[in-house]
Amino acid sequence: MDGSYVDTGRLGKKSGPHIEKRLTAAFVKVAPAGRHTDGGGLYLQVDDSGAKRWLLRITVKKRRRDYGLGSATVISLADARAKAFDMRRVAALGGNPKAHTRAVDGKDLTFEVMAKRVHQRKFGDRLNNGKHIAQWITKSAALCIMFLPANTGRKKAVLTPRP
Repeated sequence: MDGSYVDTGRLGKKSGPHIEKRLTAAFVKVAPAGRHTDGGGLYLQVDDSGAKRWLLRITVKKRRRDYGLGSATVISLADARAKAFDMRRVAALGGNPKAHTRAVDGKDLTFEVMAKRVHQRKFGDRLNNGKHIAQWITKSAALCIMFLPANTGRKKAVLTPRP
């Protein structure tokens, strides 16, 4: 060899996504027990009993989180990929994927709405005057928690009195 031959072959794994190793719909139907990756944090979890579910493992605000996307018998591979893409996009923009999903589904309640529902259930069948109802709601609204989402985990914000 005179040094003119250069081997361009790389040793080891290739960089970038391994598209040839992505899951297929046929494999999802007959997948053995274990955790099978589709790439980008999307996994098919198969139990020993044969139950299958989609999991998404991503980093949200510097913490690793696992989100369940649903049963593989109900949600197809394409739908799981679409949900995973949406949740990764929300996380990349600095948002909370679970809170975003709840908002899209219409399940994002504030404490104010919850307080009114509780009051309606508790006092709805009684003949209380309007003043009592207004006082009860106003006293409940004395904290700023009334305007926070019900699924917030911020203790400091929940216990801060309103100005």
